[in-house]
Amino acid sequence: QDKKGRIFLFNTDTANSMMIYDRSGKLLTTWEKKFPGAHGMTLANENGTEFLFLTDTNSRKVFKCTLDGKVLLELGRPKGGRYVDPKVGYCPTDVAVAPNGEFYVMDGYGSSQITRYSAKGEEISVFGGNHLPGNDLARLATCHGGSVDSRSGKSYFNVASRQESAIKRFDLDGKALAKFSFANCFPCFVTQHGRHSFIPQISLNANCAIPPGTAGLISVLDADFKVVSNIGGDAPVYKDGVLQKVTTSANNPFRFPHGVGIDDEDSIYVAQWNSGRTFPIKLVRV
Repeated sequence: QDKKGRIFLFNTDTANSMMIYDRSGKLLTTWEKKFPGAHGMTLANENGTEFLFLTDTNSRKVFKCTLDGKVLLELGRPKGGRYVDPKVGYCPTDVAVAPNGEFYVMDGYGSSQITRYSAKGEEISVFGGNHLPGNDLARLATCHGGSVDSRSGKSYFNVASRQESAIKRFDLDGKALAKFSFANCFPCFVTQHGRHSFIPQISLNANCAIPPGTAGLISVLDADFKVVSNIGGDAPVYKDGVLQKVTTSANNPFRFPHGVGIDDEDSIYVAQWNSGRTFPIKLVRV
């Protein structure tokens, strides 16, 4: 949601890559930019001006755009880290923006490295990666999406390491700090709102053929990153500090929840993958 209250929907329809709605669901306008691999979208505010960071898994590029679609910055394959080897894959899936304007590109469908850039788009460093051993806290496996959390007064970078069923926390220099595990779900993104974080999760038993109601949920976490609720699933249970497996509820409306956005009225918008070309689900606060 931008400052005007408009809702932005980024999708793979190249005739309407960006669809902009009001909160009632009325379509206001669209872009005709060509993003056949539309994936991650991040709204950033720079000195009062809003911009969008977009990732395209088809072109394997990152774009910084104005809200009306003008491309201001285009970034391809990084040069540092393991990217010096042309055999190492690169396919960016999301961007997280820090308060100072620096941003972090997540290579979720490539080598799971994170590239840190200056606000001007200059490459600073590369960290993480799926080449690291399993006992290395900095290891990432499908670093699908993430965000910078500054609510405590200190900024952290939280990223979904989907194949590890975990959220990994780093400082803004790329030092690994913590791991938050989920027993039987694949976390996709991390969205902060108020005192809570919202994690769209795909269940481990999910496959492309099963019907809605069995393929995922939204986990709600408190400030300590402890799960306090599962929208579409049963209540979270911890034993000896370890989160136990979760079961989706019988009336679960989700089909592979992939991304979450929250407006200033606390309504939750859930974008889904492999949803049968359905529109995102809007959940209204009660």
